[in-house]
Amino acid sequence: MRECFECALLVAPEGAAGAASWVQPELSGERLRLQAHALAECSAPDADPASLIAAASLHLQRYDACLLPVEPSSLQWVRLALLRAQGVLRIPVLVLSHEVKAPALADLLALGAADFLRAPLCTEELRARLLRIVARRGARSEPTVGYPAPRPPDGGGWPGVTVQEAMPAYSRVGRAAYRTVPGHTLPGMAARPMPTDTYPRGHIGSRRFTGNADSDCATVRPRARQHDDTAEAKAPPTFSNEPFRQAKARVVDGFEQDYLRQALQRHQGNVAQAAKASNKHRRAFWALMRKHRIEAAPYRVTPQAQAS
Repeated sequence: MRECFECALLVAPEGAAGAASWVQPELSGERLRLQAHALAECSAPDADPASLIAAASLHLQRYDACLLPVEPSSLQWVRLALLRAQGVLRIPVLVLSHEVKAPALADLLALGAADFLRAPLCTEELRARLLRIVARRGARSEPTVGYPAPRPPDGGGWPGVTVQEAMPAYSRVGRAAYRTVPGHTLPGMAARPMPTDTYPRGHIGSRRFTGNADSDCATVRPRARQHDDTAEAKAPPTFSNEPFRQAKARVVDGFEQDYLRQALQRHQGNVAQAAKASNKHRRAFWALMRKHRIEAAPYRVTPQAQAS
């Protein structure tokens, strides 16, 4: 258990939030030291008030935590300051609230505050909350506002785990593949590399995005494959700077097309059975087929093919 915590009491300049008269920095004791830290001293005179905490991140590294006073008049500045400090400040930020309601406190916690206290300040409560924050630091996998990266256990590092995105890199031209995220380590997980070249068997889109001949979708007859490839070749190319909604719509369209084609292939072009298995009304299934210009005929097995 830590014998003494050093905590910075953040004092904003008059142009931002001002020095709160209800804050009592003289409450330092043997087990907790509060030191007033003027944010204006760490930045230029014409600096943006909302960036003061982020600009003082290096100076605040020597403390165990920061105590940020907030009241209704300074609430807007505190929100912007916490938002600007995300990914920059590496120590916990605790909010000392005065006449601030619960929804506003929840908003500050969502913006990166580690915890909150209500005025008047109790040093024993602050120390207890700091001990709780230190105890849960190791459970954080990546740093946020006020949380450093976890340290590996004594005697060696954590086993490496390769993490990949769940969604493949959808492309409307040619074959796409996974965008592999660089591997990082997670505590308590065994080393088990994820697949890098193929989907799990039966996953929607396995043939389309990996070109794996052994996947379930590769059993589609040549006529159906030719029909799919022709539809993909006619699709317009994509660009990396496309808007979010346009990219989302493209990904959803690709998923719907793959789902429809696999459902039709699984039921040999029987639209009624495919709709029932998909838990969709037949008319809705037909509407999706018309939307993506997918015909059921290429997936139907002719009597000659069954005889052969």
